[in-house]
Amino acid sequence: MVCNVFLLHAQTKLDSLDSLIKLNETLVIDTAIKLDSLQNLVEDLQESYARMGDIKQQMTVLEKILVIDPLNVKASSILVRTFYVQKRYKEATIEYKRTKKNFEYFKGRSGFGPYHANLAETALLVGDYKYFGHIYDDLIAQDSTAENYVVYGIVEYQRTGNKTKAKELFNKAIEIDQTIDIPKEIRSDLGL
Repeated sequence: MVCNVFLLHAQTKLDSLDSLIKLNETLVIDTAIKLDSLQNLVEDLQESYARMGDIKQQMTVLEKILVIDPLNVKASSILVRTFYVQKRYKEATIEYKRTKKNFEYFKGRSGFGPYHANLAETALLVGDYKYFGHIYDDLIAQDSTAENYVVYGIVEYQRTGNKTKAKELFNKAIEIDQTIDIPKEIRSDLGL
C-alpha cells in the first residue's frame, strides 16, 4: 500500500529520477523496503512514463536502471524497443546485442527471469526470428504449455513461413490441450 501511494506521488510530483532516488533512500531507511522493492518501484516508474507517452523520461529511467544494473535484461530489452520505435536503429542494434548477451549470461540460472516473453517481443520487433525461436526453445524446455507452443507456431507460420515447423509446434500444443485456440485459417491451411 505504501509503495503504491509512493509510486503515484512519484509519477505526479517528482521532476527528476535523482529526486526519486533520494526519496527512495529515505523511504528504504524509514520503512525497511528491500533493494528489490526499490528496483520494482523504479521499473514501475518507467512503465508509468511509457503509459503517459513521456518517452524521454522513460528512457532516462531505463538508462539509470542500466547504470545501476548493467545486466538488467528487462530494462535493456525495453530500451531496445524504445530506440527502435524512435527509428534510432544504431542505438537499438547496440543495445539489442547487449540484451542478448545478458540473456544468455543469465539463462538457466536459478532465480532468473522470467524474461523470455519480454526479449521474445523485442526479437519480433527487430525481425530477429531466429533468435525468437532460440528464446522459445528455451522457454518450452522450462515451461511446455500449449500456449507457448501456439505463440511459437504462429511466429513460425506468419513471420518465417516455416509451415513444417509451425505444424509440429501446433500439434504439440494440441497434444497438451485439445481445446487450445489456433486461428481457423492456420488450422485449415495446415490440416490440423
